Amino acid sequence: MILAQTLAAARAQRATRVLPDGQAIWVSRLFPASDETPERPMASFVEQLPQTTIPSHFHAVNQFQVLVEGQGTLGKRALQPWSVHYTNGFTGYGPLCAAAVGMAFFTLRNRYDAGGARYFPAGQSFMQPAPKRHHLAGPLALSSAAALRSRQDTTCDTVLAQEDDGLAAWFLRLGPGLCTPTPDPAQGGGQYLLVAGGTLLHDGVMWPRLSCLYVSADAGPCVLQSGTDGLELVLLQFPLLEACL
Repeated sequence: MILAQTLAAARAQRATRVLPDGQAIWVSRLFPASDETPERPMASFVEQLPQTTIPSHFHAVNQFQVLVEGQGTLGKRALQPWSVHYTNGFTGYGPLCAAAVGMAFFTLRNRYDAGGARYFPAGQSFMQPAPKRHHLAGPLALSSAAALRSRQDTTCDTVLAQEDDGLAAWFLRLGPGLCTPTPDPAQGGGQYLLVAGGTLLHDGVMWPRLSCLYVSADAGPCVLQSGTDGLELVLLQFPLLEACL
């Protein structure tokens, strides 16, 4: 299974969500899932207004987050565009505090999160014993449009070194009109591909910046093909199993 969606299409259906303190955030669904489709991927784009806070919490499933706009903090650590955050299910994190310019990020899961965010301290009663894991990498340095168009090669930089259970992340750069295979998704529990710059040609469609693709573990390696502006892409690979299994 390979799914693809542009951010523009998802934003057209964005909705508000009210936080425990009454503050609101914007949420755009790229790939929805439900109780009826628990094995489907679940991807959202969250827009956090300036000077707002998402309280510390956890989810029951493994999750990547990638900040792409604005600035803020995660706990005591600074967030800037193209910071990459990962947590195992049942690993607490936060708070997420937006700076004066606000911030926006992708939230990416490889399966349905039935319970949603469990905010502390009330959510503590839902916590289950599970391996705790938390990574924050980046920010990744994107190329200028001119530098990307002039690139003549393909590179793959490690963002999160692959762990024994398959968890990993990479940053790929391709000059215009180049191709490269992705790591085999069977090594992990599914992959997300985020277009950070340029364009990605996939299935006869040119996918622009901030497009999101999901590749299931059984889909086989993809072949990335860049458009005329080149391509920069973040590839996020989930571990083989959920942390609670």
